[in-house]
Amino acid sequence: MFENFSLDMSIIEQYVTEYSINVIFALLIFFVGKFIVKILKKAMLSGLIKSKVDKTVSGFIANIAYGLALTFVIIAALGELGIETSSLAAIIAAAGLAIGLA
Repeated sequence: MFENFSLDMSIIEQYVTEYSINVIFALLIFFVGKFIVKILKKAMLSGLIKSKVDKTVSGFIANIAYGLALTFVIIAALGELGIETSSLAAIIAAAGLAIGLA
């Protein structure tokens, strides 16, 4: 019974060492990307307010841009994990088209 356990532990160690770098890079991409997107949102919001755009419209545009940029960051992080992102990108594009045509 314990022979299989040692074999399973070696398999687990192999997967952990194989995928730990990808997980670390994916988390790094996500957190750095989220930080950059947040800075860009604040810059966009202040730029829109300085250009005398209504505060409500400025907030709406900044939130839409933040959501889109964060979506790209998440797709990049998932791609680093090895998840196929082309179908996910196609679904997002189809949803954008459906919203645009509504």
